[in-house]
Amino acid sequence: MKRGAVLILMGILGFILISGNQHSKKTNKEKPNIKSESPSIGIQFIQSEWSKVIEMAADEDKLIFVDLYSTACKPCRIMAQTVFTDSLVGHYFNQHFINVSYHFRNSSSGRYLKEKFTLNTYPTFYLIDQHERLVQQSTGIQTPIELIAMGQKAIEQNKKAPNSF
Repeated sequence: MKRGAVLILMGILGFILISGNQHSKKTNKEKPNIKSESPSIGIQFIQSEWSKVIEMAADEDKLIFVDLYSTACKPCRIMAQTVFTDSLVGHYFNQHFINVSYHFRNSSSGRYLKEKFTLNTYPTFYLIDQHERLVQQSTGIQTPIELIAMGQKAIEQNKKAPNSF
């Protein structure tokens, strides 16, 4: 009797494991089909040189969100793995900003921005207008709410005095 019950439990457990594994495979296959406009994804960072980013910001009349990072920086990795992948953060930043992420040393754009603006720690986040004027700056780990608040503050600040920076 006990042996029969154990076999039944093992069969049920095996079925659950197989079903869960098939679901995760299906989910992984579906992920590449998600469109960039979807609110279920995080920040979409464009891969472009700084001069092109400035042109895009002018064309779209948006501020630029810059993540300046180091690969040796643990807080940078935490932001990339948790906050930048948050769906609310992604929805807000993808709608309101041109988003770029540069390594401070391995990219010419990163080196340029490091020289142009004060960089004392990693990660550093800049919100910059189309004329390369710094609107907001923040450093260190941010919560999703803090990062969105930074973006909102930059937009309000830019609306109030767009030519005073």
